[in-house]
Amino acid sequence: MKKLLFIKLCVLLLVSYALCAQKNKAAKEEYISFHWKKSKKTVYIPFDLYSNLVIIPVVINNSDTLKFILDTGVGTTILSDPEVAKQLGLKSVRKIRVNGVGMGEPINANIVIDIRMSIGEARANRLSMIYLDTDVLDLSSYVGTKIHGIIGSDLFQNLVVTVDYLNRKVELRNTSRYVYRPSKGLKFPIILMDNKPYIQGVKLRNKRQTTSDLLLLDSGAGHAFSIEGQTGDSTKFHLSPYQFQLGKGLNGVILGHLGRINQVGLGPWKWNDVVSSFPDSLSYQVKQMQGASTVSGSIGGEFLRRFKLTFHYTDNYVVFKPIPSRLNRPFEEGLSGLTIMALSPDFKRFKVEAVQDGSPADDVDFRPGDEIWMVNNKKATEYRLDELNRLLQTKVGDKVVFLIKRGTEVHLKEITLKRLF
Repeated sequence: MKKLLFIKLCVLLLVSYALCAQKNKAAKEEYISFHWKKSKKTVYIPFDLYSNLVIIPVVINNSDTLKFILDTGVGTTILSDPEVAKQLGLKSVRKIRVNGVGMGEPINANIVIDIRMSIGEARANRLSMIYLDTDVLDLSSYVGTKIHGIIGSDLFQNLVVTVDYLNRKVELRNTSRYVYRPSKGLKFPIILMDNKPYIQGVKLRNKRQTTSDLLLLDSGAGHAFSIEGQTGDSTKFHLSPYQFQLGKGLNGVILGHLGRINQVGLGPWKWNDVVSSFPDSLSYQVKQMQGASTVSGSIGGEFLRRFKLTFHYTDNYVVFKPIPSRLNRPFEEGLSGLTIMALSPDFKRFKVEAVQDGSPADDVDFRPGDEIWMVNNKKATEYRLDELNRLLQTKVGDKVVFLIKRGTEVHLKEITLKRLF
């Protein structure tokens, strides 16, 4: 199973009133948002795409270039690598406890203010962010490349931001220099809550009815859809018979089911048989934001990457321009039952973290801890983690051959991909 599809990198941080207070204080001391030379209309930032996640280059103060996930699902910039905080000598102005998703307890984090940040030619001063005491997310192992943090609304809130998944570049424009035209795509209204964008009117058809739902647009989650509060309700959705480990959030493991939505509709577009995660309620015991009772879940990168997206937070809308070659690709997931992690320092070694009960991998006795040496007669080091994951969700009936190491033993295993739900 492709772990990153369901890793909840949007983290749903509810960082506490304390951080807001610190940011307001910084604002009074000449807060400067992202800006660049006036002569440039648009700033272009190339990005890498790993497991549906947009990875952009970021410089904090005088740091080397760092890799951050561009995540519309977070309201606060997070430095997840504590080593970077040490190297930069960042001084905490306040300790806080952070509540996120997962089965565990809140974690310790630090507020730091007056940060300088550069993203390409765009610069910002006096930013606030939090950094973690320990790298509990271990994002690098699940993404397959070194990850230092996550950035969200700090970049989006005062700019027009276009995410071009096809050409792998982010485009930044000042709001005064952006004019919407129908040729740029279809415009949909959004609601901002806790500096995160929620889209209205997504139509979800289950076994009983069609609903018009409010969903978080979450570029920091690899999944296509995540529907909350429906776990185990097989009368509405086609759910897996087994519980899955869907991913990992700030507060630990996220458990739940995988399933399929009969039909998803957005404007003139419709998709049938769409894969979704259905996290257990205990994994989502997060404080409710104002209006959150109307929120049904989130839309992640597996869906968003089918479009060129333009976010305009100031005017409360998002523009979807479809990528024809990707728009109608089928949604497949969970075809192998394997959850694979990449191992540091180069993330070119891979091990099995979990094996789903009743899956093709379980049928041939894959076990957690197995190290993958070869896949389809290629050395594992020739793959990226997201390439391996794509291979394991390509097509029902495909055969994938592994050479694995288990302790001092070497095993040859062949699995045949099949739907588990």
